[in-house]
This record gives sequence, structure tokens and C-alpha cells, in this order.
Amino acid sequence: MTTSTTTPTSTSQDATSKSKGKLLANLRDDLEKARVLNGVPGMSVAVMHKDEVIFAEGFGLRNDKDDFTADTLVPIGSITKCFTATAIGELVAEKKLDWDETPVNKYLPEFELKNPMHTAQITIADLLSHRTGLSRMDDMPFYTGQMSRSEMVRRLRHADMPAKLGSKALYNNCMYAVAGEVAAKVTGQSYEDVVRSKVIIPLGLDNTGLSVQEMKSRSDNHATPMVAASLEDALKGLFKPVSSYDDSAMLEAAAGDIYSNVLDMVKWGQVVSKLGELNGRQMLSRDSVEETLKAHTIMDSAPRTAEFSRTVNYGFGWNVDSYKGLPVYRHGGNTFYCAAHLAFFPAQDLVVAACVNTSVSPLTGELPYHIADIFLNLPSTQDWLFEVSVEKNKEYWALVASNQEVAPDKIPNKPMSHPLQAYIGEYSHPYYGSCTVWLEELQGGEKGKEVAGEDKNKALVSTLWDCRTLISHLHFDTFVLKHDHPGFHATYVASFHTGSNGKVNSISLEMGKNTIEFKRQKEAREEKEEMEEGKEGKKNEAQGGPQAHKD
Repeated sequence: MTTSTTTPTSTSQDATSKSKGKLLANLRDDLEKARVLNGVPGMSVAVMHKDEVIFAEGFGLRNDKDDFTADTLVPIGSITKCFTATAIGELVAEKKLDWDETPVNKYLPEFELKNPMHTAQITIADLLSHRTGLSRMDDMPFYTGQMSRSEMVRRLRHADMPAKLGSKALYNNCMYAVAGEVAAKVTGQSYEDVVRSKVIIPLGLDNTGLSVQEMKSRSDNHATPMVAASLEDALKGLFKPVSSYDDSAMLEAAAGDIYSNVLDMVKWGQVVSKLGELNGRQMLSRDSVEETLKAHTIMDSAPRTAEFSRTVNYGFGWNVDSYKGLPVYRHGGNTFYCAAHLAFFPAQDLVVAACVNTSVSPLTGELPYHIADIFLNLPSTQDWLFEVSVEKNKEYWALVASNQEVAPDKIPNKPMSHPLQAYIGEYSHPYYGSCTVWLEELQGGEKGKEVAGEDKNKALVSTLWDCRTLISHLHFDTFVLKHDHPGFHATYVASFHTGSNGKVNSISLEMGKNTIEFKRQKEAREEKEEMEEGKEGKKNEAQGGPQAHKD
């Protein structure tokens, strides 16, 4: 659909209307061409300019047969963060919280970190501006959602943190989840009820809600994720629908659990750009909305093209940036299967929203600049639709491929130290959770892969963060783990370690720059029991008990 404009009466207005109509028609054609060139199965785009929705269209398919429309509901991932920050801002306005004076631990006593100084220092502002120092890699255990939020908060005390809090942002979802739990604690409500009551319902965002389950039950017109095996398949339109998925499994609801459509998204962007005002009424705390839009930390200072400011800053739930000298606020959202982007130019009263039913699409982040160039009459400097987005899409798929090839070169003729059965077991880490390893018959396309052991129809398999993971032997006791998940492309090098008793007692995973050791639970229990026995023995010795040394 395209929202029509008011019928003009004057000749000049007729000419202006025809000119705008041609612009919109060209935009429609260009977006469809860009969708195909970027290998995107389905997409929706909406544009609001001067308080009017001037463009709202769907392109391609929302599943394997139905059209994607402007009304199609889509999980919007991390765009949830600006909703969370705004809801918390309402609690600040109500004096139930403060931004940067009271430590989070005072609101949420169960929030403790390994370093007591961090526990005593971290505030709501630190959580919302990504300046706690916890890296994005530390989100990994929580993506699949098989853990309660309270358990997630409890585990954070085992996370390794830097020596001091940073002024530069390190993007992290867990800390937004903590912020959501703080909001729930001080109100006595769930996070979901807080964001509904403070933001979604008052603003009349009738097509916005929380959780994939709710989205599916609410309307048949929702996006079904479509996955392709490669860029080549995506460009040919060879997608497979993922019928059973649950992106709310990314349990940090406050970080990425909201769904919406582009019509609600541009309405939301308009309200924020007007500092909480809707139809002439102040619906949200102006001071709090202003606080979310301030630059609180540096997000990225990598070299950028001349159109943008030298650094990207982060507010509370928003990237604070400039484009060709114009302030722009934006945020993307990616889940395992869908992606979205929202951007607004407050001074020019321009809001752009885009959604797609594939996990990553650079097109959603680049098209706002193309649209700004058109409707704000900015000088054209780059081809955002047909060159920049296409090139970034190639880079993304190359990254996916490289993530599958992180293993070092294989050293030939270096067998493992034990039979396959010796590696089977439950391994755990106090922060990263469990990694279960077992032996499994290979099925279908998995047969013929390089596996370890004499029986080539069997291989070690694991569950890591509740995702099935295939394990193939590399050399010695080093293996490669690959996630068997259509929306989660990750490969890790894993090394099993043998203790002095000759048994496998741990597994180390190389995750980014970190190496994480998971201890075999049986071995860990025995080690703990030995330590407890040792402590008891020392206690008895000190007390002259049965274990005391006798001459």
C-alpha cells in the first residue's frame, strides 16, 4: 500500500504532487531492484515526512508464497533497546529510578559481578550505553533462551570483566536484559508489562508487541524467516522457510524481543524525534527522551566516509550520528532470522523504517541514506542501494564463510589420544554454561564428512547453548565444532585435555580472542569433594581431631 497525500488545488501544487508521485514511483522500482540484487526474500519500507506517511510498501514474499506488505509483522531485534531505554526513562521521571547515581545492585541485589568495585559502580546509564566493559562474545550463552532471566543475572558474577569501566562502548545484550530486570523489580511487574504500559499502549502502537509466539498468534500476516545456503543461492531466490522458530529464545527480552511493522516503527520514530510528543500532546517525559538521545559513549571511531561524523556515539538505545551535516539517530535490529532498521532526521522531520525476513541485510541500513538524499534534496555522493549495500552484502557472506573456516591447518597422521567414547560427557563453565558431548549415528548429508574413529558412520556431537553442534577431528585431541543451526553461523576450535589420571577432564573452546575451559562435571565434582575433604582434614588437624598428625 502507499498512503495517498491530500489532493492539491493549485497548479503549482499539482506539479509538486506529480513530482512527488514520480519520486515515489522511482523509489518503489529502485527498492525492488535493490532487494533482488541483495538477495533479500521479502522486505517492507515506510517513510514518514512532515508528519505524513508518504510511502509504505512491501516487496517480495513474507514466506514461500504470500506477499510481504507494509502491515507484515516482523521481529525487530535490537531496536527493542530504544523502547527499553524509554520505558526506563518514564520510571526515572516517576522517581522510581535514576540514571547515573544509584548502583544497579541497590535496585537488584542479585546483580553481582566478579569485581566488587564493578558491582558498586555500575549504574543504569552504564547498562544502557554499553559501557560496562562486558564484551558481545559474553552474550553467547543466553541466545537460545533455555535459561531464566534470574539465572542469567546470577551467572554474571562469573563473567570476566576489565579492570575498569570503559568510556568506549562494548555492545552487549546481557546488560540490557539486566536493565529490564531492574525495571521489573522496582515496579513489581514483568519487563513486558512495563514496556507495554509505559510505551506501547500510551502511544497507540497497535501492531507492536513482545515475543515471537505472540506475533504468530496475533496475525497470519507475519514474516516467516527464509534462509539460503550461500550468497549465490540468495541471489537466485533459492530460500527455504524456517517454519518452527522462536526468536524470543534470545531470552534478554529487553535487548531484542519486540516485533512490529514499518507503519508502527515510523510512528515510534516520529514520537522520539519530537521528544515524546504525539499529535500535539506530551505523551512521554521530554527530559527522559532527550537523555536517551544524548551521546553517552563512543561506539565506533573507525575511519568513515566523508558523509558521516568522525565517530559514531551511543545514547540509550540509539546510535547518535550525522549524515551530510544533519543529525541522524538510528538503530538496527538482527535476530537469528529477521532484520530491521529505524532512522530519523529530527530537524528535517524524516523517519525511515525497513524490515526483512533474513537474518542480516546491509540494505536495511543503507536505504535511509538513499531516501534522505531524495526527499531532503541532498547532493548524491554514493550509490547506497546498488553499490554500497551490495558490496557490504558480499562482505557479510564472506564473513559467514570465514566463520566456517576458523580452524588451523590439519596436521596429518596425528590421531586422537583416546577412543571416541572417552570424550563423551557433560562439561560445564560457571558463566558459559554446559557443553554436552555424545556419540551419534550420522544421518543423510552428514555421512561422508570427515569424522573421528574407525566407524565413519558415527561422530561426536555436542549441544552448546542448546544448539546441536557437529564435531570433526582435526589432529591430536583438537576438534572443530560447527553449529548446526540455520540462523547461527559459528565455528569453534576445541581441545580436549587429559588429566593425570589418564581421563579426559576438560574441553577448551577458542571463542574470538578468548579461550574458555569447560570442566567435565564428574571430574569437577570429584575435585570439589577432594578440596572439601582437604579443608575438613586441615580443620580437624587444627582441632586435634581424628585427622591430626600423630608422632
